[in-house]
Amino acid sequence: MKTLLILCLVVATSCLKIGPEEYLVKYGYISSQHTFSDVDLAVRRFQKFAHIPETGMLDDVTVATMQMPRCGVPDFTADHRAKRFVASSSYWLNRTVTFAFENFNADLGEANTRRIIKAAFKAWSDVTNLVFIETPGTKATIMIRFGSGGHRCNYPFDGKGGVLAHAFYPDHGQVHFDEDEFYTENTSTGTNLFWVAAHEFGHALGLPHSDVYEALMYPFYKGYKANFKLPLDDTGAIQALYGCKNTAYTPLPIPQDAYPFSGMLLHRWQNAEGDAMHHIQPHVCRYPHNPDQISILTKFEAPKNYGEKIATRIEGYFEATQTGYYHFELCADHSAKLFVSSSSNPADKEEIVKVEQPTGQDYSKCKSAYGSYFRAGNKYYIEAVHKESSGDDYITVRASEPNGQKRLITDSEMQWALADTDIRVIVCKGRYEALACPNGYAIEIVKAAYGYSTSSSFSDKVKRLCNNQRSYSGSDCSAPSSNRIVTSLCQGKQQCLLYAHDTEFLDKCSRWSYSVLDVTYKCVQQGKQTLPPVTQAPTTTAPTSTASTKSPGSCSDKSNESDCKTWKSWGHCSYRHVREYYCPKTCGHCI
Repeated sequence: MKTLLILCLVVATSCLKIGPEEYLVKYGYISSQHTFSDVDLAVRRFQKFAHIPETGMLDDVTVATMQMPRCGVPDFTADHRAKRFVASSSYWLNRTVTFAFENFNADLGEANTRRIIKAAFKAWSDVTNLVFIETPGTKATIMIRFGSGGHRCNYPFDGKGGVLAHAFYPDHGQVHFDEDEFYTENTSTGTNLFWVAAHEFGHALGLPHSDVYEALMYPFYKGYKANFKLPLDDTGAIQALYGCKNTAYTPLPIPQDAYPFSGMLLHRWQNAEGDAMHHIQPHVCRYPHNPDQISILTKFEAPKNYGEKIATRIEGYFEATQTGYYHFELCADHSAKLFVSSSSNPADKEEIVKVEQPTGQDYSKCKSAYGSYFRAGNKYYIEAVHKESSGDDYITVRASEPNGQKRLITDSEMQWALADTDIRVIVCKGRYEALACPNGYAIEIVKAAYGYSTSSSFSDKVKRLCNNQRSYSGSDCSAPSSNRIVTSLCQGKQQCLLYAHDTEFLDKCSRWSYSVLDVTYKCVQQGKQTLPPVTQAPTTTAPTSTASTKSPGSCSDKSNESDCKTWKSWGHCSYRHVREYYCPKTCGHCI
């Protein structure tokens, strides 16, 4: 058993700036009340996070890494580290973020400090619709301070080296830089202010640390790098919180086909970096709603050797010919996952098998697993996702029936769309999703609500589909009024794009709960919708018909009056769809 009583080790210097035990507590790897067995696990967790050998020992490499210059924000919280690409409760509702300087860096001076700080903010506004505006005084969203030692903060700096800066998550909005550092610009000498500032502003906008070494939000300082471009990991994380830079959506044509829509639907994305499944996650503004190619397959097998840097998704509805458990095989190069639903609803899908290394195309090394219990004649949603970087690429799915017969899945038992069938999808918070129907058919919204249900079955779905591990208590808080907005966006259209976020669909949960957009729709023949088509603009320019049909000074609909009063107190009247759709001006709550 290792001991943490050593205060000085010979690493780069004769004495440590911070002891290992203090370090693990300070950065969230272990609580202040811990045992020696906790320490063993914490050391391994730190080594994994820092990309050093996971020895579990406080060796020289581990202790030296703990002395590296870094951000002062913890890597983990009491609930462990937040999942990447999951829109959390820590973000600013207003897309216009103001900032102000309390003082400036003495080494660079006021003019250079201001220019560098603005460039650091621009790294984030380049990939989102965030707007950063400098304002005088002390009432800005983000306050910037340079200071040494205690610097009028409960988290003192430690002198040159060690902690370079720290920031506070929304709604606190403070960023502090250690004035004992020698801040520089466009040189490897000293500490690059642009890098440190851009990193800290990520925290001030709501992002946690990332364990991706290439990421800007990696906690350790990596020095000056010319021609900076925000890495993909950080781009996906900030877009999950604040949306895409340009939400203009030009959907690809739905393939022509006649009912019953036999086959499987293939989506492909080009120029998708990486060869592992987790490399798909950062593509918030492209995946899964905005592919570069859509086509129909006659068998559950994508065309081979399509190209480099691609992501592929194949989906459809499998009709069981026998009752019992079906066994599925997945073959792929390089990595892939297979999801099988217990119904025709994509919301019920579960991952059953994954491939992390090339399996070969002769089926000898395919990965396999049993799916759900199928009943003959019923249809079940199946989805395969594939990621390839370079070299050969292929993905194939085979099925074994309950009687043991094994075969490649073909269009004789698959449909890529279902007509007049309720389809339920869950759009994760901070994500985009496209609803689509075949040619000649239009979307009919059955129901939709943005918020959260505390039922155990729904909670399990959200945790599984949205990579969210929070626990909940209390009553349901989904807002029925969301149904009207989804209907205005999608009803009567062949395709529509939904963005699940508090700024689009305000709910009764408030942003301290993890909400999702829960939508059920079906594809009906055009002209046969049970509800008339609604073609108003998206929620960012919400329809005003609700307000305009009422006489001045009247308020005939009192159903959401209490919500309007609450939202007004939160400052949400700045959103047009709240002001003119949820809470019409004539009701007097958002004037």
